[in-house]
Amino acid sequence: MPTPGQHCIRLSRIAVRGRNAVLTLIFAVTLAVATTTSAQAQTFTKLHDFTGGRDGRGPYAPLFRDSAGNLYGSTTAGGTNGCGVGCGTVFKVNASGHESILHRFTDETNDGGLPYTSLIRDNAGNLYGTTETGGTFETGTVFKLSPTGKITLLYSFTGGNDGGGPAGGLIRDAAGNLYGTTELGGTSGLGTVFKVSPTGKETVLHSFAGADGALPYLTSLVMDAKGNLYGVTQQGGASNFGVVYKLSKSGKFTVLHSFAGGTSDGCEIFGTPAMDKSGNLYGTAKPAEPSAKEWYGR
Repeated sequence: MPTPGQHCIRLSRIAVRGRNAVLTLIFAVTLAVATTTSAQAQTFTKLHDFTGGRDGRGPYAPLFRDSAGNLYGSTTAGGTNGCGVGCGTVFKVNASGHESILHRFTDETNDGGLPYTSLIRDNAGNLYGTTETGGTFETGTVFKLSPTGKITLLYSFTGGNDGGGPAGGLIRDAAGNLYGTTELGGTSGLGTVFKVSPTGKETVLHSFAGADGALPYLTSLVMDAKGNLYGVTQQGGASNFGVVYKLSKSGKFTVLHSFAGGTSDGCEIFGTPAMDKSGNLYGTAKPAEPSAKEWYGR
């Protein structure tokens, strides 16, 4: 187990073409950046305050920005009644801070609820995302939202072999196919990697079984120029602390790294990895939890 003082968030680099992992502390990276940043004063501007009501509550996912400077995102709650404190929204905030609600989720069969996802946008201005609940079987959806605010459920998960609880974001290929992960479902109930066509046909590309990973949560996939997919899972692998994996275009699944949960590489992987031009993947790992002795000094 790690000793006191070693419990810190880590930034890991997985060499796709090799077996060695290089570990760098985030604070060291931050200090290096700080020493090369100019001394100019930085300005913080608050663009919008969410009230928790009809304008949304709990903006959990990352934003994206269009060429006009508008920001788009989702909230996990708020909007309309239902789901306790509302079922979530899709919103737009312009450069001057004015917020527009593009959609309020109802968690109904023809809608969805609790979007934890980041959104993506096509050239026609349509937005795509997932909801963790709602849809026909109340186990999550993939949706399309038109520029006029019309929502279309491209797919409703059953919670069975097709997956359930898609809490992560989507990526989209040149043909308009959408790719993502579900936290639950699949043949072992431990999550899936899926593809949804522009017409709404879902294909399970991989079902996690535990040794190859489990529970991909709050994470999106990365696709390289050849169409291979890369991602992370929160659990599973050799030590049940998560994995980094590759799923080839032909369907071959490879575990690139299985986390051990100690000071060397961390555990419980969240977030979406980033890829550089050489194919190296970068991401973050949670530190190992201290033992009872370390917590209480016994």
